[in-house]
Amino acid sequence: MSKFAIEDLLLSAAGDGGSVPFRAKPPAMDAMDLFNAWTIERDHGVECEMLLSLSRAAIVRLLETEKEPSARKRRSALALIRQIDHRLGQRPTDRT
Repeated sequence: MSKFAIEDLLLSAAGDGGSVPFRAKPPAMDAMDLFNAWTIERDHGVECEMLLSLSRAAIVRLLETEKEPSARKRRSALALIRQIDHRLGQRPTDRT
């Protein structure tokens, strides 16, 4: 092995990432990716809540318009309304 090969090896060792300075703040691209993911998740949550609210209203209307719903249908519909209310964080007395 020649003297120059060892010097070349030693000079290249510092460029292997071991001397990369520590960054306390993530690069801007990482922060933007995180923000975009949060925005998408939030939008999906808002969309889900809107659909649940519309579904709840439709179930209530169906119960009101049906002349004599069976006890089983009524129990199922009311259970579904309670689950929707729970998901939306509403007390059952807030809306019917």
